[in-house]
Amino acid sequence: MICGWLSKGPYPISTTPNPYLPGPYPISTTLNPYLPGPYPISTTPNPYLPGPYPISTTPNPYLPGPYPISTTPYLPGTYPISTTPNPYLPGPYPISTTPNPYLPGPYPISTTLNPYFPGPYPISTTLNPYLPGPYPISTTPNPYLPGPYPISTTPNPYLPGPYPISTTPYLPGPYPISTTPNPYLPGPYPISTTPNPYLPGPYPISTTLNPYFPGPYPISTTLNPYLPGPYPISTTPYLPGPYPISTTPNPYLPGPYPISTTLNPYLPGPYPISTTPNPYLPGPYPISTTPNPYLPGPYPISTTLNSYLTGPYPISTTLNPTPHRTLPHLYNS
Repeated sequence: MICGWLSKGPYPISTTPNPYLPGPYPISTTLNPYLPGPYPISTTPNPYLPGPYPISTTPNPYLPGPYPISTTPYLPGTYPISTTPNPYLPGPYPISTTPNPYLPGPYPISTTLNPYFPGPYPISTTLNPYLPGPYPISTTPNPYLPGPYPISTTPNPYLPGPYPISTTPYLPGPYPISTTPNPYLPGPYPISTTPNPYLPGPYPISTTLNPYFPGPYPISTTLNPYLPGPYPISTTPYLPGPYPISTTPNPYLPGPYPISTTLNPYLPGPYPISTTPNPYLPGPYPISTTPNPYLPGPYPISTTLNSYLTGPYPISTTLNPTPHRTLPHLYNS
């Protein structure tokens, strides 16, 4: 079809080089029948495809940059192929300009196969909207989830190993789910790649419930930065405000008292506050888990103010063995 079309008529050739291809390739003054508008065709063959397929000098509208499009079809139909390699896959794989039937919008499909799944599954060059960075999405369904949910070929940055991520939602909102189990909890609980809104940083949330608190409170798989060991943090609030609670007991108080990750406003630094009341003071005064810097030993400090001193001076729950010597700078001020 193309060769017959090229043989018709004495089409003159421009002496100007093709600006989209390296080298002195002249441009034909005939129009490209596959693209609207006055786009001339280069007389040089497409180096990515066998045969004398001329290349259009018009850019590929589906890819950024001046990538010319071949006039020969690759997939069924009259879909021209870009001669530029797929920037998301290694090797000189041309990209079809036909839309991907598995994804909405005009996303071209690479003609190379998805290396993560067997079978002739092409990979879309569109980015995965749920993950930052240029991660292409496979058009094959996710075998772990029902329905035609495409899988990203990029590993889950929150989990070790090449675990692809489905773009289907699990928690409310567009939160994709990893197909790998949660290593912190028993059972096949997938992990959402959405950040935990209760903790700073990109900490994913497990869809399993927190066994320490009733209700549908998922547990973050991130470690509690205030406690040693792999203690996941609940995303449910306990104290006023969005303060997540650690599921580990408070080492400073007997019993399974969880520790809030909120900071103690009376002490500088990242000192979390226990949610249990201070047994030495009436009222719901939580106790900081940080030692009292004015007394030796691991004596926690209450967040209530000392009514005998002016200023935000917290009170230790331990008895002061030498009252007039431990706080010299307070009495001298």
